[in-house]
Amino acid sequence: MSDVLPPPPPKMGGGGGCWKVGFVSCAVGCGLAIVLAIVLSIVFAPRLQQFFGQAMETARDVARAQQEMQVVYQAIEKYRTEQGRYPERLAQLVPKYLTDERQLRYSGNPTGPVFGYRRPTPSTRPEDVLLEYTLDLAVPGGSRVSIPMRMRADGRFIDPQGQIQQAIPEGAPTGLPGLPQRGEAGGERAAPQPAGGG
Repeated sequence: MSDVLPPPPPKMGGGGGCWKVGFVSCAVGCGLAIVLAIVLSIVFAPRLQQFFGQAMETARDVARAQQEMQVVYQAIEKYRTEQGRYPERLAQLVPKYLTDERQLRYSGNPTGPVFGYRRPTPSTRPEDVLLEYTLDLAVPGGSRVSIPMRMRADGRFIDPQGQIQQAIPEGAPTGLPGLPQRGEAGGERAAPQPAGGG
């Protein structure tokens, strides 16, 4: 056995000894942690608020641009349905299908360029780009970033990494209406084929 024995536990009566010291040191440590948290939140809160505010603004700009491109897409589809062909230029949509030429531009940059338009041809596939626009936005940290907005001929968006963002509603055709489908001859319409099918 060992010759060294541990000290006896403190007595519960009288001055409180170790228990009182432990409580006081714990209270002081917790108080310092709270003060430090308050100081850090005062110093860094404006920066965090600015960071998250810019991130939210960027997300709103992307959503607004997508909504505006969707309006132009719907006007193109109405034109195609009524005219039997796609418009040569987006300006042909005004005033019958879009009320104002300003709708051809992103409202966040009204003096900027019109949405890019790639008129579909008989060889256009549903996954080909129909409308496009590049958002130039401020991002957290004070820099600027260009975000490509691309809408496929089937009405779905492609994110900057090339992933499809919106699914086709159930029951919607996957081919381009009004255009010959793959494997289709002349004026006869074949059944719509899946977007990935050949």
